[in-house]
Amino acid sequence: AEVIASRQSRPLAVQPARPQLTARRAVQSIDVHNPVDWPEDSGWAEIDERTPKCVKITDYRGNDDCSGRLRCAWDDQYLYVQAEVTDDIHVQKVAGEKLWGGDCVQLALRPGNANLTYGYDGREREIGLALTEHGFAFAYQWMGGPQQGILDNTPVSVKREGSQTHYCAAIPWSTLLMSAPTPGDTFSFSFTFNDNDDNGLRGWLEWTPGVCGGKDSSLFGELHFVE
Repeated sequence: AEVIASRQSRPLAVQPARPQLTARRAVQSIDVHNPVDWPEDSGWAEIDERTPKCVKITDYRGNDDCSGRLRCAWDDQYLYVQAEVTDDIHVQKVAGEKLWGGDCVQLALRPGNANLTYGYDGREREIGLALTEHGFAFAYQWMGGPQQGILDNTPVSVKREGSQTHYCAAIPWSTLLMSAPTPGDTFSFSFTFNDNDDNGLRGWLEWTPGVCGGKDSSLFGELHFVE
């Protein structure tokens, strides 16, 4: 900073720092049905009533209504994603493209630093994780990979216990049409927890804008890959 007495003041717009999440390398493959081998010291990204700017739900009633946290890990074959979501009413009636209208986890990533222009530029990948009312747990890819639709090659587990929904998935890098990262790499990344209480989509909790309510990867946070 410099101060020059004779210079006129000039306001500057300072953007807030991007949220950051660290993904640690898994020592061995993680079983999505029993993820006890998750790397130690893995950080969580949390969204709840303490982060009001992240709440995009109509008539939000606090943490028991909807709140959650998510973390990531990786190895040469998979991007691992685990989420724990508190939701008083679980509603997911669609096992297809419009799963975003029910309770689900919706995540997006883009290799490299943030997009410098508004919108998506074709390098983004979007995945949804969901559990239907019939007990079918699945991962769905909207864009960016070799296929759009339910991912048969993606191990996924979604379990409902009381008012909590536990999500875990191992997403192959080949499904994302991406090479596995190396330690020190950074991807642009964001996610949402979508909420439906059986009267249609009420809204979502977002780590950053850009996934729901308008696609814009320039607003994503950062996912850092480390050993």
